[in-house]
Amino acid sequence: MSRAPRRPRAAALTFTALAALGLSTVAAGSAQAASVATWDRVAQCESTGDWSYYKAGWPYYGGLQITKSTWEAYGGTQYAPMPHQATKQQQILTAERILAGQGAGAWAVKCNGGLSTDHANPYPSPTAPVSKAGDLFHATRLVDGNWTSFSPLDGYAGSAFFNGSQDAIAATPDGSTQTLATGADGNLYHTARYPNGSWTGWAPLDGYAGSARFAARAEAIAGMPNGDTQVMATGSDGKIYHSARYASGAWQDWNVVDGYGGAAGFQSGSFAITGMPNGDAQLIAVGNDGVVYHNARYASGSWQGWWSTSFGGQKVAVAGLPDGSAQMVVSRS
Repeated sequence: MSRAPRRPRAAALTFTALAALGLSTVAAGSAQAASVATWDRVAQCESTGDWSYYKAGWPYYGGLQITKSTWEAYGGTQYAPMPHQATKQQQILTAERILAGQGAGAWAVKCNGGLSTDHANPYPSPTAPVSKAGDLFHATRLVDGNWTSFSPLDGYAGSAFFNGSQDAIAATPDGSTQTLATGADGNLYHTARYPNGSWTGWAPLDGYAGSARFAARAEAIAGMPNGDTQVMATGSDGKIYHSARYASGAWQDWNVVDGYGGAAGFQSGSFAITGMPNGDAQLIAVGNDGVVYHNARYASGSWQGWWSTSFGGQKVAVAGLPDGSAQMVVSRS
């Protein structure tokens, strides 16, 4: 390297008695600190921003022009034998300790502007994400009656948590579980947990008729004997839509569920679905008139059509039994 720093310094970064007291007395994190931007300005002045600056016979090294003795005294050798051999971050971390021990005067006056006033931590420790209301957690009740701890489900696209307003889960015969959830963005997402405990990760569901996303007010899912799952969701228009996730992982396109008495679509505020041993799916829903209705999707893919129970309800739930019957619980209106 042929070029020299902007100007030689007579007494910058010299070994001090303070350094002899040990690194713990000048550890980074004191009141004196500076942002990366400020250190960049210092380096630009000291070495024209060359963090690997080295010149034979010149006693100052690296972007911040630190002497070998000072580098050693302030713990730089934990990174590299010499300043110019360390990364930019490692040089700055060592310079933070020098700044705490010697002050801004360790650098040339014309170069140390901001070191006395910045006080920003150049490399703060990342803040651990904090869970909030609406984040989804998972637990298992084991066969022996014991429980696993509740643990957060990873969020979509690398976020720490999945925050949702609605969720539903169903099991399939291979021991997997399929989960649906409406995310904070109002769209419907799916994930699966395999028997070995691994997860597929959340994936947004395509919308109806070619739209990019399915905006869902509510959802329900049922596991089927053949490994498929039957999926129901209320769209932003209030109508119930149906889809299926096949055992292969492929999805059926969304279809509007016909309404009662030939109406174009069934609008509902509460609904539930369950799988039956013969491959049928039983549905129960509260219509906009407050009446509880029943429907069935047969294993062939055809539908029974809605049947009115003439019972007024608000919320519904349904469970299929091994003998082919289905039990329903309704909160009365």
